[in-house]
Amino acid sequence: MIMAMSSVYMIMEMATGGTLLDVIKKDRYLDEQRSCRWFHHLIEGITYIHGKGYVHRDLKCENMLLDKHGVLKIIDFGFAKGGLDIDVEVTSPTEQLSTTFCGSYAYACTEILKKMPYEPHLADMWSMGVILFVMLYGKFPFNSSNLSNLVKQTQKAIDFPESPSTSIDAKKLISRILKPERQRIYLPEGYVHRDLKCENLLLDKGETLKIIDFGFAKGGLEIDVEATSTRTQLSSTFCGSYAYASAEILKKIPYEPHLADMWSIGVILFVMLYGRFPFSSNNLVTLVRQTEKPLEFPRNPPTSVEAKLLISRILKSEKKRAYLPQIKKDEWYRTTMK
Repeated sequence: MIMAMSSVYMIMEMATGGTLLDVIKKDRYLDEQRSCRWFHHLIEGITYIHGKGYVHRDLKCENMLLDKHGVLKIIDFGFAKGGLDIDVEVTSPTEQLSTTFCGSYAYACTEILKKMPYEPHLADMWSMGVILFVMLYGKFPFNSSNLSNLVKQTQKAIDFPESPSTSIDAKKLISRILKPERQRIYLPEGYVHRDLKCENLLLDKGETLKIIDFGFAKGGLEIDVEATSTRTQLSSTFCGSYAYASAEILKKIPYEPHLADMWSIGVILFVMLYGRFPFSSNNLVTLVRQTEKPLEFPRNPPTSVEAKLLISRILKSEKKRAYLPQIKKDEWYRTTMK
């Protein structure tokens, strides 16, 4: 941003991919892989914005741009509101009701349409649900030029089109978002990646790491942030790359996807520190056996005892594996970056 005597100039990224709406109009609707990828970008962006004390209040397909890499960018903060708090220790935002009824009707939640004071974080959440529906079906879930009819539509069960065909999981997620305010899911309930590996981590010019490729991602999951382990929500889709896959995935047994992501993170940390995989074999049976043995650390390059302890806590059997709240309290994690 450049500030002159009488003007302010903002220099922004070039988004050569146009708007999300442009892509949907061109293709009529989007397949689930692209929809999931861009919805994940949207979730990550709004999680960051909400975490900084802001709400957008005008989320819609026209306000989503795509750069040359296909990364979704959120724009137009004309209705944004700041100075808000969000309690990240619970799965719903704190009560801070808004009375500015802004945004576009097609993306607006019931409480805004009814001109009722509303929780702005949850209003953003509703708009994201509408955007996901539009990506998957190429049409709005609720559509009427009559406001009274539009309100009635939002209070009924969602009517999913028969075509294009979409997964039950996608429909369930949309149904959990487009609910009355008190029942609506919020951001901490979310996603697992299921294909974390070094190839899916990019670095920008400032060496900030960016996670890509959400083709195997799964949404609509809950996580108990009050505990050090996730709720039981087992997956049976055995995806990802063997070298980064947890023992339970390699053995083709139902697994906890959050903890499977955690295992992959442990492998990535090992590879960064040692330049090789902790477990490596072309034979699946041998690879499984390796993951079940105590971890062997190379003598070179030398690494701290604390780093080894952290990796050892992650690359454990599922029931003993450290999860995010534990990792964030780890000595090496907390002090090495200082």
